[in-house]
Amino acid sequence: QAVLDDIVPDPEVQIGGPAWPAVRALRVQPASHVGAMQRCLICFAMVCGAAAASAASEGTCDVASGECSAADRAAPAAEYFWPHGRGHPRYFGQSPHAFGDGACNLSAALKWSWHHPSGRYASMVLSKPMIDDKLNLYISGLDGVRKFSRDGEVLWYWPVNETLKQNKVYPPNNLAIMDGAVFSCLTSGEVFALSMESGEVLWRAMPGSKGINSDTGFVIARNGRVILDIDETDPNLNITNRVVALNSSNGDTLWEYKPDAGVWNFLPYFPGDGTVIFQDWSAGVHKINESSGERLWTVPPKNSTGWTDGGPALGPNGVFYTVTSTSPQSMSWASSGGGLHAHRVKDGQLLWEQTGFSEGIYTYPVVGRLGLDDDLTVVTGVGSLAMYPYPFQVYMVFPALIPFMLAAGVLVWLCWLRCARSSGSLLRKALRGAIFVAIGGGVLAVPFVMALVFIFGKARYPYAIYAFDAETGKPKWRVDLPTWNGWAAAGDHDGYADRQRHGYENRAVCLPCASSYPTLDANGVIYFGHLDGRIYSIKDRDGDGNISEGDICSFDTGGAAFTGGPSIAPGLLAASTCDSLFVFSDGSW
Repeated sequence: QAVLDDIVPDPEVQIGGPAWPAVRALRVQPASHVGAMQRCLICFAMVCGAAAASAASEGTCDVASGECSAADRAAPAAEYFWPHGRGHPRYFGQSPHAFGDGACNLSAALKWSWHHPSGRYASMVLSKPMIDDKLNLYISGLDGVRKFSRDGEVLWYWPVNETLKQNKVYPPNNLAIMDGAVFSCLTSGEVFALSMESGEVLWRAMPGSKGINSDTGFVIARNGRVILDIDETDPNLNITNRVVALNSSNGDTLWEYKPDAGVWNFLPYFPGDGTVIFQDWSAGVHKINESSGERLWTVPPKNSTGWTDGGPALGPNGVFYTVTSTSPQSMSWASSGGGLHAHRVKDGQLLWEQTGFSEGIYTYPVVGRLGLDDDLTVVTGVGSLAMYPYPFQVYMVFPALIPFMLAAGVLVWLCWLRCARSSGSLLRKALRGAIFVAIGGGVLAVPFVMALVFIFGKARYPYAIYAFDAETGKPKWRVDLPTWNGWAAAGDHDGYADRQRHGYENRAVCLPCASSYPTLDANGVIYFGHLDGRIYSIKDRDGDGNISEGDICSFDTGGAAFTGGPSIAPGLLAASTCDSLFVFSDGSW
């Protein structure tokens, strides 16, 4: 049983962080300008509101109906700016806030950055940053969960204890924050909640007796429920997983749903009609009841062998956009095609699709207006995943070549016997043979394997960003990013040996999506991280309907990004890579 109660507070850090102006406030006129009746009405409304909030804080949840109310966890007066890996459920992938004026200012706007105190590659950052109403940030990694102030102070740290680490257990998913709690999970199958204020454990539950997959999906907390995928899964063996909803007050299971095909980097959306909609790893679409988990309708997978670690997007036009790759998981580094598919949320009907891509889609689209008068646009990246670091590829190929190595050694031995006409006892000949099989096979195999990986491996990754009319699928523009020339994603080669030395042999490489999901701010600027280690921003700055060289800006972080793209709050943009956290300010704080 995981021991989740360990907490390492910093005695020199005051929990809470600096105050930040509330987003919403009740404006009351001075008493001299308000009549007695008006004052009574205001007081009555405030008392009723407090009573309602108190009633809602009791944390009730009916298992039969699935209806929940939030627990009492000192819920803030203002909603959180970025409560889930994809943002707020109302905007998922978009932000109602703009970061600065949209100019290419990320380098100048960098406020602070963080990586593990024991070294940049001593751990791995798996969750993108969540942002609360005070601009505090929350991230998780192989070694635990951390809360930062907006100025970069570590306010608390919940560590993965040594027992969990030795059992290769870690929190794989993007976090979620709701009602004063941080929600996360462990690869052992455990789901837990921490206090946002102190980092102390509020509850833990074990809905996943078969573990939780080690991809970087999304824990979603909404309407008193915590929704995530559980169970280990394997696309190559068609081992699928489940989607569950838990009571956010105590972790009790409310319902579960098992799709026909598995989910990867699971990300559900909420159309606003009491339902949940998501895609599986082959772009099959599932719409279920949010309260009960009952299946309403499904769209079958696009093909039986295709797999993607990318995911969907929900547009404000009632259209659900899914992505595919025609290649299986084993060939995701050299994919041969993919598609973008638009389905009507009401009944799943296919409205349009774009399938003429030369490579697969291993990211998430974003839907929104890129200009004040622009029509709805859906934007997605197209390009394959990066492979493992070169030494790791050689290591993986060796076991498959053991029979060939033995055969090569036998041939060398037979040749030596014939050429040297060796004499001696049968035992001596057998010992010589064993030596030749081992040494001869190894000497011949090592350069052969290295050459094989070098010739047939891939070390060149082109990537393109496409924009389409969200209603019709008509192409708008395309821009090609600089081709990434490397065996693995940025940072994976450098961090591979360090992470092994720190005890993370089972997760020594990042293997991120081809790009993080894009985030669209209120100025129509698209931000995303790419496997080349850069954070990109794209905007049609001259309004000519095309993307030129001057419309693309980038900031080199030195490490690739996971599924989670940049998070945006008033005056703040935060982005995590596989090894670091970067926080940018527009100068307003």
